[in-house]
Amino acid sequence: MNINTKISPEPITVIFQRKIKLMRTEINTISKKIYDKIDKCLIKEDISDIENINGNKKNAPRACKGGYSVYILYSQKDDVLYVGETAVSVKSRCFGDGSGAHKHKSWFKQVSYVKHYTKNTEQELNKKERKLIEQALSINLKPANYGKSS
Repeated sequence: MNINTKISPEPITVIFQRKIKLMRTEINTISKKIYDKIDKCLIKEDISDIENINGNKKNAPRACKGGYSVYILYSQKDDVLYVGETAVSVKSRCFGDGSGAHKHKSWFKQVSYVKHYTKNTEQELNKKERKLIEQALSINLKPANYGKSS
């Protein structure tokens, strides 16, 4: 090879695409680790119990009580329908959050149960942490209705 021969560098788009692919792999790995850790702490409750029980009662399901939560809504066939986070009870987010309540969504009638991770104070589970966990769960579980408005 001639010393004066110049080797053309890779096109910047190829380098950029390779870096994006590596970042996606890292994101998926980190999200899986977060999911694996949180999965062990999730509480499972039937959606009908959550809807029909007063959250002020002593033995009410945890999802009926106030708190800071990340939650997953499942169908009877164990399909993941939705992943969300809330600073109110899961019950309020599903049934009583005005026009934003999930009960108004076309897919909500398929919900059979919820799994959630709930803490009593925002210091225990702040908004940034809830959003991060929500994203990690969504990346791993690929909910059918995540990010859809209807």
